[in-house]
Amino acid sequence: QDSKALPVSIVFMHRFLSVKSLCKYDSMELACTSFFLAAKVATCPRKLSEVVIHIFDTKQNPELHNAKKKRIITIEREMITCLGFDFEVSHPQPLFRERLESLGLT
Repeated sequence: QDSKALPVSIVFMHRFLSVKSLCKYDSMELACTSFFLAAKVATCPRKLSEVVIHIFDTKQNPELHNAKKKRIITIEREMITCLGFDFEVSHPQPLFRERLESLGLT
């Protein structure tokens, strides 16, 4: 399940950046937010605290940790709105795999 979260997060980030400017966001915060949201959608949710600690290494700094969590939640709301609550992501890999198998190339 975890392996599905990363490609979904990339799609979410691309969709978001097709409408919004990267200049207005910290790229790491945006990546963290898209992964956090994608993990929820891919049914392998992670605690926000865990994600923030791993990405920003805030274990020793509680003030920064809380600030990053608040920022991620703010960006998540913007991302959800921007995505229009459309969390459906179709990946081409299963189709390629099926086609290669039908051709006997796997």
